Order: sequence, then structure tokens, then C-alpha cells
Amino acid sequence: MNLKNAFTYMFKDNNFLPKYIIGVLLMIPSSISSIFYSKNPILKIIPFIKDIDSVNLHYIYTALCVIGAITAFIIYGYNLINVNTRIYKTESRLPAWCNIKNIVLTALKLFAISFVCVVVLSLAISFFTIVYMLISQLFVNSLIGNILSILLLIVLLIAGIIILLLIPAAIISFATNLKISSFFNIKFIFNMIKENKLKYFICLIFYAVFLLPSFGLAMFAYTKFYPLILLAPFVCFYTDLVFAEIQASVPRPDEQISEMHTEQE
Repeated sequence: MNLKNAFTYMFKDNNFLPKYIIGVLLMIPSSISSIFYSKNPILKIIPFIKDIDSVNLHYIYTALCVIGAITAFIIYGYNLINVNTRIYKTESRLPAWCNIKNIVLTALKLFAISFVCVVVLSLAISFFTIVYMLISQLFVNSLIGNILSILLLIVLLIAGIIILLLIPAAIISFATNLKISSFFNIKFIFNMIKENKLKYFICLIFYAVFLLPSFGLAMFAYTKFYPLILLAPFVCFYTDLVFAEIQASVPRPDEQISEMHTEQE
């Protein structure tokens, strides 16, 4: 895994700047939506926005959230195509935004995956809720009931942690061929993690680290430093590009990189 390359590969693309700017522009709606939130504590001191009545403010906020959700899916579709390309071609340029058909199709696949996951998780939560209620009814205020309830909570906690650890791997699995079935290919996912433990651990670390600046910049929308929220799209899209290479390097054999560099020399 070449971490230096992850932070610099995008600059090797001669058309990096226009591709980067398009990504930044697509991120703006979701980034600035919080400024228009009716319960934003500094809303009354922001020029121009403070004079907007509450009804119109609500419409603007809702519109930005909807547009932001749509553009977020498009950006994620773009990033997954970038991951897919870089798994097999380490020297590839950034994907072109003009290939909107593939970007939207990938985003729709992501939406389908998200929908399936929500349904499955909802069913699982409903099942465990029913089990918990049955235990509470059958063992009212008893030691056995308390023990079973604690065990159930422990099982749910462990299951939640495992799911959180596996989701990034499932996304990488999907990116290998952009097929929905690959997201749920448990065998491939576990083999990938088993064979690339260190690289996957680094990927998880960077995933957590990159959430911090995104969250931190988002919080500026609720402070007197709200103009800094405009930095969020620039920082977040750049970290998306960096993380794409880190994700791509997990299933990519290290031998493949060595061979490519040898051929270039």
C-alpha cells in the first residue's frame, strides 16, 4: 500500500482541476444546508439569511437536503467507479464526469444495496425487539430474565460492531466489479480481509480519521465561524479521492504494483 501515492495520484491527471471543481460544486448543497436549518443558533446573525421568513427558510433547507442527497449519491457513484478503475489500473486518470450514465447507474446500484440493507436491518431489529419483549413477559423481574436480556444486548452489540467492521469491506467487494451481488459475497469479503489484514486495518483507520474533518467542518455551520463551511466541499472531495486509492489498494495484489513499475522502467 503506497500511502504517498494515495495523496498525490490525482494531481498526475492533466484534467484534475475541472474534475475536482465539479466534485466540489456537487458537494456544496449538502455542505451549506445546515446554515438554513431553522434551529441553527446563529441563524439570526447571518447576513441576508437572517431576513428570510421561517416558511421560505424551511423550503430552502428542504430543497438543499434533497439536492444534497441526490448529489451525494452521484459523488459516491463517481468514487466507486474511481475505486473500481484503480484496483486494476494504478496509473489510471480520474474518471470523466461526462460518463454520467455509468455514474448514475453505479449510484442506483448503491441505492439498491442501501435499500436491501435497511430492509434486512429493520427485520432483524424487529425480530430482536419481539424476542426481548417475550423475555420480558415470560421472566418478569426475574434473575433469568435479566441475564437473558443482558446476553441479548451483548449479542446485538457484538453484531453491530461486526457489521460496522465489514461494511467497508463489502463496499470494496462491490467496487471490484460494480455488481450488487458482490456486496453480499461473504466468502470473498472474508478472504479479502484474511489475505490483506494490515491493508484493511489501515483502510479502517483512514475511514475513521477522514470522518473527523468532515464532521468538524460541518459543525462550523452552527458557530460564528460559519463561513468556514465553504471549505468543507474542497476538503471532503479531496479526502474522497484519497480514500478511493486506499480502498483500491486493499484487494489489489502488491505484486501487481511491482510488475507495473517494472514495466514502466
